[in-house]
This record gives sequence, structure tokens and C-alpha cells, in this order.
Amino acid sequence: MCVRMKLLIIGYKNHALRLHRLLTTLGANDIKLWNYRVDSYDEILNSDVIFIASPNNTHVDYIKNILETSKKKDSVYIFCEKPPATEHESIMYLDHDIPENIKKRIYFNFNYRHSILAKGISKVLNSGELGNPIYFSFYNSHGLAFKDPNNWRFSSGNLMDGILGTVTSHYLDLCLWLFDIHDIFLYKNDIAKNNIIDTITVNLLIKHKKYCNIDIFNSYAGPYINEAKLIFEDGYFSLKNGKLSLFSPRDSFSSDGRFTIPNETIIFDGDYYDVSLLNSLKYFIDAVKMNREFPLKMYNCSMRTNKFLLDYC
Repeated sequence: MCVRMKLLIIGYKNHALRLHRLLTTLGANDIKLWNYRVDSYDEILNSDVIFIASPNNTHVDYIKNILETSKKKDSVYIFCEKPPATEHESIMYLDHDIPENIKKRIYFNFNYRHSILAKGISKVLNSGELGNPIYFSFYNSHGLAFKDPNNWRFSSGNLMDGILGTVTSHYLDLCLWLFDIHDIFLYKNDIAKNNIIDTITVNLLIKHKKYCNIDIFNSYAGPYINEAKLIFEDGYFSLKNGKLSLFSPRDSFSSDGRFTIPNETIIFDGDYYDVSLLNSLKYFIDAVKMNREFPLKMYNCSMRTNKFLLDYC
């Protein structure tokens, strides 16, 4: 990274280390991993670019303290992991108490907006080449609630620190980013019987010229699955364990004239999540390099996603 700025990551392990690794691939070579146990808070206040990768319930406290006490509060860039807030009072602060010019320098990392799938959906929606969307489904599951019921994801009792804020937020935000949502229903379950919500099902009704249903299933209490199907009138996207394919056209026939599976075009096959995260970081870093503001609609969509989630906690 050619711009001489002080970059600091609030966090020193797990996701903070992943951010550090990916930032290095983007050319950043002087990044401080900040450990609240041993490092001075002044290091945060003297930084030009701050990445908040701390526990979910601390995000707003860090943002508030930075904006109130940093000498660079009018110029600092903040990259904050999702979800932005875990309580209604905190989301009210983010939504109403921060001036618009400051909001345009705060970036919440709903990185699925920058995924290859999101780009594919946007392309076919804009071009109309696959017709209207008919039905979308997202499934993400593994058995953590049975394997490790004492994991940090279950410790607070707040769903924004658990499966709702950590997993479901990605899929819900992607849908809110791409579509107008008319109805939303969310169902919670404790499959592992640990007195912890470990499974979420969301049903959405969206509109893009015509109405379309979306189902989201996220669980810490099921077998491993990481798949999505996004069905349009003339084809569908299939995402399975990082492999994204497009199957089209609808009118595909076997030699005896029966409908058959359309031709497959492989769009991507690899570490799907890391690529979306890298794309998101690149978008952020490019804005920092050019001293560019982020569109306010990005901030507002993050608030809308967060409010939906908090309504169901």
C-alpha cells in the first residue's frame, strides 16, 4: 500500500489475523495488531485507519470512543466487522447521532455484497438475461452446538453474538442489498437442547418486477452444508462448498425430447468466503488510498440489516 498511514487492527487473533494476512496481500506492510490487555489506547487514537475485529458487543463502544476522542476523528477511516451493533440503544447511536460526513468514512464489513455470487446476481438482474428471479435458498450448517456448547458464540445469550449476528446477518444483508423486501419471518430453535438458540430459519418475500420467495437456513446443530440455489426463469446459480456454477438455459432437452439439466458454466471454484472478504477489503483500501467517501446507501443498508436482526433477538 503506497499511502503512508497508520493502520491498526483492534484484535490480535482469529479473524484479526485473517484480516492482517489479507491486508498484506493488498500491499499493506505496517499494520499494528492491537491487544487490549497490553497495548495503549493512545495507539488507536493516533491511527489513520482502524479495523474493528473485536467481539460484536464492543463494536459501538470503540466507534463512539474513537469519534469522541481521536485527534483524527474527522479524517479517520473505520472498517468495522458485522454486525455493527448488538443492542437497540447502540443502533440508535449509529443511525441518529453520527453526522453524515462521518458515516461516509465508516465501513461495515458485510462482505457478501462483494462476493462473486452477488456480482453474478447483479449482472443478470440488470441485463435480464435469465428473466425474473423465482426462488432463492441458502443453507449453512455444522454441528458446533453438539461438539462445543461452551464456545464463545453461545456465551453471551445475545443472538447478535451468536448465530443470528455471526451467520444469518451475511445472508439477510445480501438480500437487503440486492432487493426490496416486503415481508420477513424469522424462526428460532434450540435443536441441541442447550438452552441456546442454535438454529435460525428466515423466510423473505422480495420484489424484482415480480415477487420471489427466499429461504435462509443457518444452524450450529446440523450436518455440514454450505450451499445456495438461486433460481431464475431461464437458469439458476448453484453454490456448493465454494464452487459457483450457472446452469442455463431452461429449455434444455435430452435426445428423446425430455427436459434435462441445463449446461453448466463454472464461474468460480475455490475459497469463496476469503475471496469475498478480500474483495471487501480491497474496496475499502482503494477508498482510503484515494481519500474517497463511501456511498451513504452502504451505511444505511447496514443499519437496516442490523435493525431487522435486533427486532428478532
